[in-house]
Amino acid sequence: MTSLNSQTTFVPGRLEQMSTRIGFFIAGVGIAAWAPLVPYAKARAGLDEGTLGLLLLCLGVGSILAMPLAGILATRFGCRRVTTGGALLICAALPLLATVSSIPALIAALFMFGAGLGTVVDSTVNLQAARPCGG
Repeated sequence: MTSLNSQTTFVPGRLEQMSTRIGFFIAGVGIAAWAPLVPYAKARAGLDEGTLGLLLLCLGVGSILAMPLAGILATRFGCRRVTTGGALLICAALPLLATVSSIPALIAALFMFGAGLGTVVDSTVNLQAARPCGG
């Protein structure tokens, strides 16, 4: 019979493992939520395929520009804060991507979405997975 008062043992690194998994999950859900919105954004803004392709490039540019900044910020403030900020960028960008219809607004929303993805997955979560950073 097991005791109800048994204490759980602390496993070093367990919290970091869980936070890494959650970071990858947030980014995956963000991409999965954006993918079905692409045709709607294209129709709402009246874009052709070439213009849509150029707009989607803004996502990559935002990600690439955010990566080095996220690494610097993670060194200064810790992975937790930077990952949280990136996750908030993703969460703020998705409703914009679902509703905006002008090209400048789509550029800004895609850049913000890419910056969030670059911060969360490409920088701080991978940094956390490689070597746990504080805070």
